[in-house]
Formats: sequence, structure tokens, C-alpha cells
Amino acid sequence: MKLTKQFTINASADRLWEIMGTQFADVSNWASGVYASQGHYQGDTPQGAPYSGRFCETSIGTLKEQILRYDDQNKIVSYDAKSKQLPFFVTNMENTWTFTPLAGGRCKGEMNMEVSLLPVFNLIMGPLMKMRMSGVVNQTIEELAYFAENDAVHPRKLEAQQKLQPQ
Repeated sequence: MKLTKQFTINASADRLWEIMGTQFADVSNWASGVYASQGHYQGDTPQGAPYSGRFCETSIGTLKEQILRYDDQNKIVSYDAKSKQLPFFVTNMENTWTFTPLAGGRCKGEMNMEVSLLPVFNLIMGPLMKMRMSGVVNQTIEELAYFAENDAVHPRKLEAQQKLQPQ
């Protein structure tokens, strides 16, 4: 199952790269679906990458994301995600983000996600998963754009943080 999203953000490609590349481990600072995150050095660290990957605490449990490609010059980061909490029929998840400068300090972004499912489950679950993942990706892009453009977290992230606060 492949999912591709292209979008324009009113912030520079350098700003987006700072958030998604240089600050790769800090996704929990702006993404509402990630409660906590931290970088790790387990496995190979691509040249120039700040970490070999990150751990993310999410609603489905802990994700271990491993950087597969880190291209500072072309502003491309690719990583795979693994979790014991993912359904057994999900055999691989990879994601690639690319940021290209546009005129006027804007940026074109592209996100390519590939989720591999066991063959029978691809037929049964593929369309439902694609619809669900598309919604999650759209929300993430919206929150990323808001963070990059406003240097502040999206209201949805604020709400998620408040729910985690002890009462």
C-alpha cells in the first residue's frame, strides 16, 4: 500500500528540514499523535544524521523508527517504523519526507509512505488502512505546517498535551 501527499507550506525548506531532519527526534514537540519521543543510536547512523533513529510513544504503543536515508543537501529523510503493537499482517512501514525550496520563502513538501501487508490482508485490510493512514498523514502535515509557519504548536497538540496532564 502506497500513500503519497504533496503540499505547500509557507515556511522555508530550511525551516522544514530543521524540524524534520535536524530535530528528527523531537517530533513529540509538534505532532499530536506522538506523546513522547527521543533519539537513539541503535544500528547504523547515516552520514550527517543526528541519530540512527527515534522512539515514539503513540496511541498504538512504542514505535522504533530507524533512519534509512538522510540527505541534508536535498532535504530528504527516510525511515522505517517497527512496533510490537502493530498488527501481525503489517510486515514493513517506511516513510520518506522531501522538502524543496519555492519562491517567496515557501516550500514544497512531499511525503511518501509505503506499508507492506501480508498478501491476503492487503486485499482485505489495504483499503481501510489506506483511508485511516491518509487521515493521520493529513493531520500530521497540517500540524507540521502550523508549527513551521507559526513557531507554535497546533491547537490539536495543545489539546493532546492537556489530556496528558495530571488533573
